[in-house]
Amino acid sequence: MAESLRTTPPEKIAIIGIGCRFPGGASDHRTFWQNLLDG
Repeated sequence: MAESLRTTPPEKIAIIGIGCRFPGGASDHRTFWQNLLDG
């Protein structure tokens, strides 16, 4: 978006949590990544 079109300054946000569901029986991102590496 062009600066001249912006009417209000951008607001800061905070990410306070995240959730994911992984396939292949992985319960976390590390296990999911290992599943990818193992093929």
